[in-house]
Amino acid sequence: MSKRYSLRCRLEGSQDAVNCLTFSPNGQILLSGGDDDTVRVWDLSDEGRCIQSFKSSNWAQITSLEWLHCDTSPQGYVDWMSIGTGRGSHTLCPKGAEGVKFLWKEAKTNFIFEVNDAVEAQAYDSINARLALAGHSGILKVFKLRSKTLVPLWSLKPYSDIPRFLQFFGPGNQLLASSYLEHGEIGNAAISPDGNTMLLDNLTTKEFNICRFPSCVLETSIPSKSNDRIVKGIVFAEDGKFAICGSDRQLVQVINLATHEVWQELSTTNASDVFQAVAATSPAKHRHLIACGSSASKDPSICVWEKV
Repeated sequence: MSKRYSLRCRLEGSQDAVNCLTFSPNGQILLSGGDDDTVRVWDLSDEGRCIQSFKSSNWAQITSLEWLHCDTSPQGYVDWMSIGTGRGSHTLCPKGAEGVKFLWKEAKTNFIFEVNDAVEAQAYDSINARLALAGHSGILKVFKLRSKTLVPLWSLKPYSDIPRFLQFFGPGNQLLASSYLEHGEIGNAAISPDGNTMLLDNLTTKEFNICRFPSCVLETSIPSKSNDRIVKGIVFAEDGKFAICGSDRQLVQVINLATHEVWQELSTTNASDVFQAVAATSPAKHRHLIACGSSASKDPSICVWEKV
């Protein structure tokens, strides 16, 4: 029988809903951000403890996070956290060359959009060192990353709806996919690492749609087990073999994409847990991590599951 995920740790300390999560490539660090206007750095090597927290008067709530690996810095920094906020500002902060801590004194903040036009989604193109940012108003901007400087490349406004997803894909990452909360039908989306499958959070049918990509032909649908029409986090895991899907019913679904079946349900005991933020990484061939952040305003926490 295949090994299952088990709860590794529960991270406590967030003061309000957790909106976004991202792992370091080696799985040692987890970044979280939420409605308490704070970014937290969690060291998972020691059962999970918060080793740093950052807050800024330029931020408001944290709406998106991305881990960037880029060696264009003249100071030699290669890892950065990219922070999108509810105030329309964006912050780049490098991690020190040694250890696990970020260098806040080296951080740089820019107002990418109008004040209070939140940075709802972002995506990083590691091949070409490009960063895409989308605002609450629907504006999409793409930048070239040079050290701590974002050099504008182009911008457009494809829709007036709220963006929920951005991802570079295709040969040389020359294509950029996006999804918007158009008429409240699609809550979220994700494209598999091989670029052949797309996941859709269908708010109308309360299902997760599994589609061929880029044709978007529907292959099958999995019930989301959600009570309400909430936007749920969805990501691919284990090199695209599984889909990790959030819910508002104190559980996370792990879907086997070969059989199109729910392979495992990861449940919690907190009755108010709503998982709108999920993340996954595979730092080693036989080691896989999943993180889910609660959107509860009271006693929110982050659960980290591991399969080895």
